[in-house]
Amino acid sequence: MVRCPPDGMTIKSRDSNNQRIAVLEEKVAEQARTITVLQRQIQTLSVILGNAALAIAAPSSSDEINKNADIANDNSFDRIDREEVEEESIQPVKKDPVPPPVQYNYKNLLQEHVVKQGWELPTYQTSKCPGGFSSMITVNEQTYTSKTMKSKVLAEKSAACVLLQALNVIDENGVPVADGDPKKNAGVSKYSWCKNQLQEYFAKCGMKYPTYAISSVGGKGFTAEVSHTKFSEKVVGPIACSKRIAEQMAAHKAISVWKILEDSSDS
Repeated sequence: MVRCPPDGMTIKSRDSNNQRIAVLEEKVAEQARTITVLQRQIQTLSVILGNAALAIAAPSSSDEINKNADIANDNSFDRIDREEVEEESIQPVKKDPVPPPVQYNYKNLLQEHVVKQGWELPTYQTSKCPGGFSSMITVNEQTYTSKTMKSKVLAEKSAACVLLQALNVIDENGVPVADGDPKKNAGVSKYSWCKNQLQEYFAKCGMKYPTYAISSVGGKGFTAEVSHTKFSEKVVGPIACSKRIAEQMAAHKAISVWKILEDSSDS
């Protein structure tokens, strides 16, 4: 015989089940709302990403124009730079006849040389000129002018350098020769063209070449006296460290005294 539970107990069980079902239904509904919100957010993100992809794939016409213009400008500048580099590489290198006074103190070298020769100390006349300063130096009645330099000190050193090269105390690179010994002197005189210039002048005139008389100056060097029957004045050049350079320097002075270049230009 089956026994049935009391009526009060059955009603309580039903109420408990209904409450559980209601709680579960509420949780399901809350999860459904959460899912709906997430779906809307996903849709919004999809739209944003889609627009961004379209913007990247298809930029505006103005952006394309600006970008193409920048590329064209860069290419043109690169081409111009290459052309300038090629043009500069073709240009011959110009050799500076007076080296910059950076390795040696040419004023001290000149003073030492002047003392050895027994000459009076050099005098400098430095003045301001376009682009900087220029100095004129005088030693043993010889005057030379410097290059244009940025300061008075550099201008005087440059003038001393020019004079030392003229005296062949330093070579064409600004390096002192071996104590002024003509046998060890590998420098090239800047007056090597002067004798040829005189010979060409007198050859055009149909006359004999000028004559040179060499004199030794007490172990200090040599001087040369150049003369010609066309000119009454004989010209004596400055002291040089060798006979050959003494003749060249005398020829250089004769060109100036006899005004050879002016006569050549008139003819």
